[in-house]
Order: sequence, then structure tokens, then C-alpha cells
Amino acid sequence: MIRPFLIASLFCATPVFSDAQQDAAYIVSQTVTKPIFEAALTAQREIIIGAIAHDLAQNGLNLSNPDRFFDILMEEFIDEFTVTMQAQSTVLYQELFSEDELAGIADFYKTPAGQAFVAATPTLLGEGARMGAAAGEAAGANVGHRIEARFKAEGIQLFDDPSKMEKLFNLLK
Repeated sequence: MIRPFLIASLFCATPVFSDAQQDAAYIVSQTVTKPIFEAALTAQREIIIGAIAHDLAQNGLNLSNPDRFFDILMEEFIDEFTVTMQAQSTVLYQELFSEDELAGIADFYKTPAGQAFVAATPTLLGEGARMGAAAGEAAGANVGHRIEARFKAEGIQLFDDPSKMEKLFNLLK
């Protein structure tokens, strides 16, 4: 009589998750979210659209409305992407953090401050990307002169034809 009960319990048993698994899943539910991915994609929208349009044009396909194509692509892409990222992130968090660390992080996200941080994360990400683009543009405008000086000081030659080095320096300025 015990044997049928054991066999039935194997098929009816619900999986048992450790506290670490539960904490990791909770952290991911707060930090690896569709709004965060949407903010990241929005911040990189023009770059992504340009890359997609370029790749399609290389194959003879010129988009008449790249923005609309991107919007539809993202609508169809984002849900599956989010689910996949959440599953992989849950495993990664368990690899990177101890049980105590996961518990502490999860406890933080359950506090009002943690929830405020979660709510602000998409904005922080979007603004961070905007600020990063501006900072990168400024740094990029200044780096060409420093690269030229360093290459010349260190005698670095990237091309067989020295005139190509000057062309590179001019492009970087």
C-alpha cells in the first residue's frame, strides 16, 4: 500500500525551492524587467534602427518606415527576451551571490527605498544612456589629438602605408 502512495507522490509533488532560489527569483522579478529593457532599447533606439536599416539595405531591402518596423519588431521581441533574460539571470545571481547576500539584496528590494529604486531604474537607465552619449561625444571629440600624439611618441604604425596613419588621425579629429 505504501508503494502506490510513494509513486503517486513523485508525480504530484511540487518542486521545492531553496531560499536562495526564491530570493534570486524575487531579485530578478524586480531588476530584470520589461520596463528596464524598454528603457534600454529606447535609449539606443536610433543606433539600433540605423544598424537594422543598414543590414537590411545590404540585402537590398530599404525600409520606407524604419521607426514603425522597429516598433513592431520590439513589440514582438521584448516579451520572449525578458522571460529568457529572467531565467538566465536567476541562475547567474545564484552563482554570483551567497545565500546570505541574496537574502540581504532581496530584503532591500522589499523595503520602501528598494521599491523606490526599482521604480526609478528605467528612468535612471534612460538618463544614464543620454548622459553617457553626451559624455562619449565630448570625449570622442577630444581623443583624436591624444591618440595621434601617443602613436607618434611611441612609434606605433598600424598600416604599411604611412599616409593611412594621417588619414586615420584626421578621421579621429
